[in-house]
Amino acid sequence: MPTPLEKHSAFKRRTLQLGVFSLVLATSVFFQNCSVVTSSSPGGQGGSLDQASVLGSKAMAILNNKCSFCHNESLAQGGVGNITDVNYLLFNRLVIPGQPDVSDLIRVIREGSMPPTGTQVTTAELDALTQWVQNGLKDATVGQVPSPTPLPVPMPTPNTPTASYAALASSLFTPKCVGCHNNNLASGNVNLSTYTNVKASATSGKLYSSVTRTGGNYMPQGGARLSTAELTTLNQWIMAGAPNN
Repeated sequence: MPTPLEKHSAFKRRTLQLGVFSLVLATSVFFQNCSVVTSSSPGGQGGSLDQASVLGSKAMAILNNKCSFCHNESLAQGGVGNITDVNYLLFNRLVIPGQPDVSDLIRVIREGSMPPTGTQVTTAELDALTQWVQNGLKDATVGQVPSPTPLPVPMPTPNTPTASYAALASSLFTPKCVGCHNNNLASGNVNLSTYTNVKASATSGKLYSSVTRTGGNYMPQGGARLSTAELTTLNQWIMAGAPNN
């Protein structure tokens, strides 16, 4: 039989072993909890949202500084109005979310036709605009979380004028042509501010061919193409002899 001294020594060993085991177990649980807290941190996602917000704000700043002088709520050169309104850009199909290569806004800047005067858009600025369209036009409102999905593209309802000079002058010639073709600024040596000049351009074939050219060199320069209904009405008026009605 073990002596009392041996029994006491065995008890001390078991107590020490139990203490060491408890310490190891507590340390393991502590580090596991730290790992869980670290891995669940949302910092990465927040950085991505911040980057999208910064890109959207930068795109708006570029359009405001380089384009809004001629394209705003009060002045619509070439038939293009408020260039810093995303909904306006979408409605007039000047930008196609996710498709910068077929977006007129990107195309006219790449071709160098816009802006026609003043400080040109730099390569870095064009890259930022292209990336903004490619990313789906994330919300550029400062402090607002961007939408995770691209904005829908509403189909515009074209204004269909009647086949008369008065109607065409009101809906097409004045808002979409006269800004660059007038008595003071006759771009391409073309003046469309009077009936006489419009008829001369129409009967010569130059007017209709300029708005139906393929590629990017069409009229109105820098604006959206005329709708099928507008082209049909214009052609009907020209084929009727371009009367002053």
